[in-house]
Order: sequence, then C-alpha cells, then structure tokens
Amino acid sequence: GIGSGFDGAGQAGVAQLDGLLAQLPLGLAMTDRDGRFLCGNEAFLRSSGYRRDEVLGRTSLELGLWAEPAQRDGVMAELRVRGAVHGFEG
Repeated sequence: GIGSGFDGAGQAGVAQLDGLLAQLPLGLAMTDRDGRFLCGNEAFLRSSGYRRDEVLGRTSLELGLWAEPAQRDGVMAELRVRGAVHGFEG
C-alpha cells in the first residue's frame, strides 16, 4: 500500500491501517491533520493516477485532486467542526 516506508508520526498505526485498506476494493486514503497523505490502497493509487512515492507526504491540493479546490476548504472546515463529512459529492 502507499504507507510503506513513510517516516511520519504514528508509523505503526499507519502500517496497520494500510493492511486493512489494502483489502478493500474502494479507493481509500488517510491524511494527517494538515491534509498530507499517510497511507491508502492500490485502488486509490489507480484512481488518482499517481505512484506511491508521488503521493506520500503531499496534499490533495498539491496533487491537483480537486476539480474545485475551494470545495476542499469547506470539507476541511466541516471536519474540524463536526469530525466527519457525510453526503459529500464532489
């Protein structure tokens, strides 16, 4: 998975999540509080079009994953306030 070899904080927990995410057919990834990618799965890499080394430690904005970058600000604000985002369709 994409968490392999990343030296960020919480590497042990990231490795466990990486193993779980690898089993899922949906593209999923996890970021830190700053929005930098920590781990994810192969389905995420395929859908993003990036390699593991291009994703780790970078943000979705840096990678150009948002068609409308301003939407990310709204999603991040909701995450900070509510702790989750439900029903978002980009």
